[in-house]
Amino acid sequence: TCTLGNQKTAKHRILAVGNSSAAAFVPAFDDIVRHDEYAVTITAAWSASPLGGIPNHSEWSRANDYYWQHVVPPLIATLKPGDWVFLMSDLTDFSPQSPTLGSAYNLRRFEDGLTALARDLQSKRIRLAVLHGLPFMHEAICTPAMAAPQWFAPFGRPCTLYSKGETLTRRNGLHDMLIKLQNRGYLTVVDLMPVFCADEVCGYYSHDGIPLYRDEWGHTSVEAARLSGRLIRAHLAATEQSS
Repeated sequence: TCTLGNQKTAKHRILAVGNSSAAAFVPAFDDIVRHDEYAVTITAAWSASPLGGIPNHSEWSRANDYYWQHVVPPLIATLKPGDWVFLMSDLTDFSPQSPTLGSAYNLRRFEDGLTALARDLQSKRIRLAVLHGLPFMHEAICTPAMAAPQWFAPFGRPCTLYSKGETLTRRNGLHDMLIKLQNRGYLTVVDLMPVFCADEVCGYYSHDGIPLYRDEWGHTSVEAARLSGRLIRAHLAATEQSS
């Protein structure tokens, strides 16, 4: 009941897993289902770690353990050669404002987990995609409504927004790790920064006024998810053509 398209007759299947960020991207898969003969199963667990084995200290830690131990593995087992596992979680924890020895260790642990998962999937001829880090909107101390330009505040309300340069610099460590694994053939990096930060400042709205987020936590809006669909299709298609 969480699948878009026909899983039995689809050319390929995508299993999207992650935290609430994954659920927000449901509309991004409309066209790949309609036009590319894919079936997409989308699952999510509130505040889940981006991978099993990554420590989870939230109040939903038991749900996280259940998700990675008893939900995700049986779903992966239904995939066939040429199918995809798509990790779609908020990766902010791996791009801290002030890196420390602890954050460097966490990033290495994430890299080790991705490598192990990729190797396991490759043995089954299943591909792995990872959603790259998005702008740090949940740190903006703002809401979409507060950020919208008004006649009495034509430049928007006071929100703590990062420039594109600051955003890319902050996620450099994560970026370098993901690109390294991509270059080694382990995974495909899906970077949606052209959608979510096309201008000099990463804000709540695109330059033509499209809302990019639905809440103060940085969950993608329906409109932004649909805009993301084109890039997601392009990333996946490029990997399939080169393999």
